[in-house]
Amino acid sequence: MINLTRAIKRVDPSIEITIYNGNDRREISEYDGIVYKGISHFNAECKSFNMDAFITLRDHQPFSYLYIDSPLKILWSQDDMNEKGLQDLQTKPYAIENIDAFLAISEYAKGEIERGFPGKKVFLQRNGYNAHWVDLQPEKKRSPVAVYSSTPYRGLDVLSEVWPYIYSICKYNGITPLLKVFSGMDLYDWSNDPFGPLFKHLSQMEGVEVLGSTCQKNLYQELCKCKVMLYPNHFLETGCMAVLEALACGLSVVTTDLGALAEQVKDNYNGFAIRGDARSVEYKNDFIQKAVQCLIQDSPIHQSPGLILSWDDQAKKIIDIVQKKEDRP
Repeated sequence: MINLTRAIKRVDPSIEITIYNGNDRREISEYDGIVYKGISHFNAECKSFNMDAFITLRDHQPFSYLYIDSPLKILWSQDDMNEKGLQDLQTKPYAIENIDAFLAISEYAKGEIERGFPGKKVFLQRNGYNAHWVDLQPEKKRSPVAVYSSTPYRGLDVLSEVWPYIYSICKYNGITPLLKVFSGMDLYDWSNDPFGPLFKHLSQMEGVEVLGSTCQKNLYQELCKCKVMLYPNHFLETGCMAVLEALACGLSVVTTDLGALAEQVKDNYNGFAIRGDARSVEYKNDFIQKAVQCLIQDSPIHQSPGLILSWDDQAKKIIDIVQKKEDRP
């Protein structure tokens, strides 16, 4: 929400934006031309809005309110129908009636929402990346550095199993690879304790640096130095920010054809989306081969296949929806 609204203000500074966030902040703040208020302000003001559109991010609860004064009410979903939030919404007919349209972040998620809420308008509104943080140097050869930059429960366990094979095959071919692991639950203020043994195991491997969580701007700087993202994911993605940012920073990505990942990663173009169960022997063998290929070969930095778009690009799309330049419900 912060990234998208910042981009909207860059694209059209005349647009007024207020964000009501979940904590009960008493003060009213302004950052980048955007007004931030608390939930108590929302409860006091929602019946007398003077807004062209009201958009919630993942939270359907406001649509159960008896009255929200806005001519266009949108639920911006980051999920599919496996998520409890959307399943809960299916049991609330008044809230569903109060929603004019959904925003989905991938074709996969769009199909899921259309299946769960037949008859409702669903716009495709993908997430974006911060283009001003990307420093691509196409003429500079990248070192054989791989990266994992997501939460640890999305395939880091599988990567810990296959990395020793990837490392040894690369060494046999005269290449010494390095794997940088930017991962941790502390990013969400959750404990890393359940993953402590996994992080310790990785830190003891040859060619691995376990670097924990880092801020987004620093991550972009690190990604622009790497060659490939290794992401043997077994978590169903509706639209992966980690993959999006890696592709935007010029990396190839080796991942799983699961959920929306194959919409982002195109085989033999910007990486490989491997079919099958990431925990299976067949998958792991294929992943090792593709990872070694990407680390050893010198391939050009591919541009976006049309699906990897900046936040400014996505801001223009949401402006068109609100201003009725796209088909509206």
